Amino acid sequence: MSTQQTLTNGIDVEALGAVCQQITADSKLGFVHFTTSTRWQGGTRTETAIEELKVNGENVPREYKINSDEPTQLLGSDTAANPQELVLAGLAGCMMVGFVAGCSVHGIDLESVELRTTSALDLRGFLGLDPQVIAGLSGVSYELHVRGSGTDEQYESIHQHVLATSPNFYNLNQPISVEGKVVVEKSKG
Repeated sequence: MSTQQTLTNGIDVEALGAVCQQITADSKLGFVHFTTSTRWQGGTRTETAIEELKVNGENVPREYKINSDEPTQLLGSDTAANPQELVLAGLAGCMMVGFVAGCSVHGIDLESVELRTTSALDLRGFLGLDPQVIAGLSGVSYELHVRGSGTDEQYESIHQHVLATSPNFYNLNQPISVEGKVVVEKSKG
């Protein structure tokens, strides 16, 4: 006997519920580990390989590349989005997943959802020209445009849930630890 998968907005709500139950029963099942490797491609261009994703200790095959570059106005060759645009895309993508999943769990059929993000960067901080200017984004603003069968109150409630649970919203909204070191390799020449 085969079971028919029911999708709401492309989300398998039953499978999502089963995953939540499994993680609730065994919290070790809720850990996901990520590994990437970014290589310089010349000029301001980089290529990041998505190397590893582990869910509950299981390696999940990932073979994705993400390129970045700067626009010509910032001395790049304008072949890809720049790193700040990728940060905004990562935030929006993470929030979008949570919002669509939340709508799906509540039985709301969506026609369209768009998350428009904006931010600004003062190059004086990045270039080290003024120690009073921060080196990062000065803040992020967004608008979430949604059309579907939900009410204003339902959408706002789901939005508030996303703000409380989105990993990338948290990562940009709170200080998180970043540690690193430089490993100098011998020149091949």
